[in-house]
Amino acid sequence: MTKLVAALALAVLPACGSDPEPVARDLAHVTSGKGQFSAAFTPHPDPPTTGDNALDITLRDAHGSPVEGATLQIEPWMPGHGHGSPVVPEIGELGGGSYHATQIDFIMPGYWELTVAVTAHDVRDEFVVPCDVK
Repeated sequence: MTKLVAALALAVLPACGSDPEPVARDLAHVTSGKGQFSAAFTPHPDPPTTGDNALDITLRDAHGSPVEGATLQIEPWMPGHGHGSPVVPEIGELGGGSYHATQIDFIMPGYWELTVAVTAHDVRDEFVVPCDVK
């Protein structure tokens, strides 16, 4: 059994130091890691490109109600290279559970992840949004 688990682990893990294959995901229906929130993410441009990008976020609670007054933080991270971006994204609230993030700076093409941390009404959870940057 141990050999089977090890073989399966080696089969699904990407090679060390290489970029993982982009994950095809429906960014219109994403559930946060602990299930506290759901969101729709719309990148601008789509697909994202190197340089300055933006992201529209529609945030709902676990019951489907819009989440207003949340604090959001976004961290761009390139896992295959082990680095992020030197620019801190700015996020503004538009109302009705809608948020707009700017200054998402992808410094090079490849596979990136945006960790979107949400705190609302004493609840904290995170989304990990895959980005195949061109």
